[in-house]
Amino acid sequence: MRITVILLTLLVLPSCDKALHAGVGAGISLAVTDITGSRELGCAAATIAGVGKEMIDPIPDPFDIAATIAGGCVITKGINP
Repeated sequence: MRITVILLTLLVLPSCDKALHAGVGAGISLAVTDITGSRELGCAAATIAGVGKEMIDPIPDPFDIAATIAGGCVITKGINP
């Protein structure tokens, strides 16, 4: 079920940069939550991915970090709370 949600999220999102960040954050969070059974670890994984990705960018964008975290934490906390 969650794999379906991940795939649909990535396919339906527009090509807007922030939407892509949110989709990737959601995918990472759902995958980690499925593996560990912990929504908190899923949210933390999305946070780490968002911050880590921006650290390697020449010009970090704090809104990209926020979009990745929001996508990851909202989807994880919103499904089966």
